[in-house]
Amino acid sequence: MTSNTHHSLSDSNTHFSYYFILAGFFIAGLFISQFISILVLSFFYEGDVSKVISVLEVFSPNTESRYRLMFMQGINSIGAFIISPLLYLYLAEKKSFSSLLIRFQGYPAALFITFLVTLVLMPFNALMLEWNQIKMPDFLADFEQSAMAQEKLLEKITIFITTFDNFGQFLVGLLVIAIIPAIGEEVLFRGIIQKKLMNTINPHVAIWLTAFFFSAVHFQFYGILPRMILGALFGYLFWFSGNLWWAILSHFFNNATTLLLVYLYRQKITQFDIEAQTSVPLIFALISLVFTLLLMWLFKRLLATPKAL
Repeated sequence: MTSNTHHSLSDSNTHFSYYFILAGFFIAGLFISQFISILVLSFFYEGDVSKVISVLEVFSPNTESRYRLMFMQGINSIGAFIISPLLYLYLAEKKSFSSLLIRFQGYPAALFITFLVTLVLMPFNALMLEWNQIKMPDFLADFEQSAMAQEKLLEKITIFITTFDNFGQFLVGLLVIAIIPAIGEEVLFRGIIQKKLMNTINPHVAIWLTAFFFSAVHFQFYGILPRMILGALFGYLFWFSGNLWWAILSHFFNNATTLLLVYLYRQKITQFDIEAQTSVPLIFALISLVFTLLLMWLFKRLLATPKAL
């Protein structure tokens, strides 16, 4: 066996071990942040942790419970998606946070395209969500039942935390549901995982593989396909520009737009219900896809610097 082969195997094993270390940091961050959030909330219930858990499970229709659930979600997101990856970078790879987030140059045209492509993709992704609602074969009946139960629980949580009574609550929701996840999830998935995969495999494979991981970690089987496509959009924005801020912005635009439309509908300011289970005509979805690809081509023409990765 040649020295080049030995070197190649060594590099491959090193990269593989880094993924295990990163997974360890992520899982540890998730559990520690959950523990901290429950511990902090327990002070509101005379130190009784069981009361905290029961309140979070019941989803009492009041502002206090909603704020506490959002607090818990925010702490969990910060711990798992921001602090854990940063500790991994610093301790395992000996890199700083600045190695991920290079200076952002907000070109107006690229900024507009990023916002527009995020919106234009929505009709196509709505059809993908519809196609994702598949009937499982009989031998997967148990998995189907479990997936449906998880979907209903997450839908219940989403409705609960996005039922805002006023604009102040909406702003808190914007922080927890749009800003923190946009930064944290892009740092972890595009900034670390995709970037590392692109050093070893084909960039397109790296982008779609990362998008699959990104979707799978949300534990929503009946939304795995549209979320994977969304993850691929973020991945290509990162690759084409060489700057993670564009993926973060698109992620923020997606979450914030959805949240704003939900808020406006529930405040009876608009009659458009983005959560309505309406079927998207195939022709509209195809037009959405074509314009998405066109806008991505324009974005690449403006900010094509893949070597920066």
